[in-house]
Amino acid sequence: MIKVTNMNDKILSVVIPTYNMEGLLPRCLNSLLEPQKTDSLEILVVNDGSKDNSLKIAKAYEEKYPNIVKVIDKPNGNYGSTINKGIEVASGKYFKILDSDDFYVNSNLIKLVEKLKGTNADLVFTNYRRDKGKISVLFRPSQINYDKISSFDTLNLSNVVNFAMHGIAYKTSILKNNAIELSTGISYTDSEYCFYPLPFIKTYIAYDLTIYCYQLGRFGQTVNLSSQIKSISHMFRIIDRMYNDIKNRDFSIPSTIKQRKVFCDIINLCFSTILCYEKTNTYLEKLSLMDNKVCKVPGVKEVLLKCNMFGVKFYRRYHFFQKTSNSGLFTLYYNLVKIISYIIYNVRILIK
Repeated sequence: MIKVTNMNDKILSVVIPTYNMEGLLPRCLNSLLEPQKTDSLEILVVNDGSKDNSLKIAKAYEEKYPNIVKVIDKPNGNYGSTINKGIEVASGKYFKILDSDDFYVNSNLIKLVEKLKGTNADLVFTNYRRDKGKISVLFRPSQINYDKISSFDTLNLSNVVNFAMHGIAYKTSILKNNAIELSTGISYTDSEYCFYPLPFIKTYIAYDLTIYCYQLGRFGQTVNLSSQIKSISHMFRIIDRMYNDIKNRDFSIPSTIKQRKVFCDIINLCFSTILCYEKTNTYLEKLSLMDNKVCKVPGVKEVLLKCNMFGVKFYRRYHFFQKTSNSGLFTLYYNLVKIISYIIYNVRILIK
């Protein structure tokens, strides 16, 4: 076990949003604490009004590791509310999120904490792994300097495949001092976590450590198709909020260009979900109105029409001709492109 002189001197706060995760929460917490643990780590389990034994399980870990684990029990407010509470309570130098149905690589987490003691960058990148059954994909950027603090202005986010909640840690003071707050009562607010802090980031550093193991395939996940369809209105809310934030910004500023990239990512997710899986055409008119509005933001139309924005590109193709959804054709097109992209990505990894 790694020890520090001052038990209150926390280096990394890991916030774990928890709602009805009694079956997976022990795996999540064990990955932070076993076989190694460090008192430089602060684990904040935010119980979001769970109706199962999640709170009881979290309390047991708090009792066993009182210098590391802290449990916060609150009424249900969905994902964003748990992150907001975590930001409020966190005392660590850096702030990172771990969903309770995922886990960390313990040995690499310990290495990360040690590295964070010696850095002062505003943003920290680490690799993450996405698992679905027996298939794993590693998100590791190829065009980035490791172990070196660099100017955030010089970074092209399009080259950073791990720029997602799973691959980043912010300096906690950045979040607290700038009143970063995610929307409550809705899903997909992890995109807001990647969006709103960006204007305040001056420096970054990357470590070639795979920390986060993102697990796909669990029934009820927000990334499942059924959940995405039910949450289309949530995506519209997030897009509207981002639109109001970014529409009058100076697009000669590098951080605004980076925000635009994140903005376009959530727009594309919304387009893809509606066109591929929502077969009633309920949202097509609203999609068209949103498309017209967001494309008034400088550069958004150009970004959305790039080859990686499949949803928007296909929407423009068929909408011009028929005005109704063709989910079967879009699904085929979308999945073919995903398969080709996956093959190309892994071939590049093997070559390197």
